[in-house]
Amino acid sequence: AQAKDHKLQIVTPEGGVGGVAGDESGVGWGDDIHFVGDEAAMIQYLFVVDALNFCFWPSEGAWEYEDLSTALKRALEADGSALDSDRLAAMSEEGLCGLLGGKTLPNMPARVEHLRQVGKGLQEKFNGSAAALVSSCGGSAQQLVEVIIASFPNFRDHLEYKGRRICFYKRAQILAGDIWGCLKGRGLGEMHDVDKLTMFADYRVPQILQAYGVLEYSE
Repeated sequence: AQAKDHKLQIVTPEGGVGGVAGDESGVGWGDDIHFVGDEAAMIQYLFVVDALNFCFWPSEGAWEYEDLSTALKRALEADGSALDSDRLAAMSEEGLCGLLGGKTLPNMPARVEHLRQVGKGLQEKFNGSAAALVSSCGGSAQQLVEVIIASFPNFRDHLEYKGRRICFYKRAQILAGDIWGCLKGRGLGEMHDVDKLTMFADYRVPQILQAYGVLEYSE
C-alpha cells in the first residue's frame, strides 16, 4: 500500500486514563478456553497458540483468539502428542486444519510455516521441549523473549526505518506473559522481571483505549 500524507491527531482527554486505571475486571486466565494439564504440556500448548496468534480480523463467521485457543485445547485433550515438536516440524495445511477441528484460517501457508519453525527450533536446540527452553532462561522473562527471538524467525517482528531497527516483539512478549499467567507465577512461570515486559503492540489496543475514552482521534 502507498503511504499517504495524512496527519492524525491523538489526544488523551482529562480523566481518560483515571477512568480505567486499576480496573482489573478483565484480568485472569481463562481455563475454559485454554488447555490445563501438567506444566510442560501447558507451555508446549502456549508456544503453539502464540505462534499462530496473529491476523484475526472481525467479520461474520470469522475466528477470534478464543476460537483458536479452544480448538488447540481440544486437539491436545484428544491426543496428548498432537503438539509434539516432531509433528509440528512436519506440519502441513491438512494437519493444521485437523488441529483446528476442520477449520481453515487466513494465511494458512504462513501459519503452517510458523509451526514448522517452532518444531524444528525446539528439536534442534531444546530437545523438542518448550519447557526446556523456558527452564534455560533462569526465571527471566526478558531472557525468555530474547531466546525466543534468537531461535525462531517467525517471532522477530522488527523492521528497519530510516536507518534504525524498530522492534515490537509482540508475540514473543505475549508468550512470556502467557506462561507467567497460566502458571500463576509458579514453577517455570516464576519470572522475577515479568514487569519489564512492554505493552504488547497490538492493533486492538488503540481500539479498546478509544472505546474506554482514554484516547480520542481526529477525523
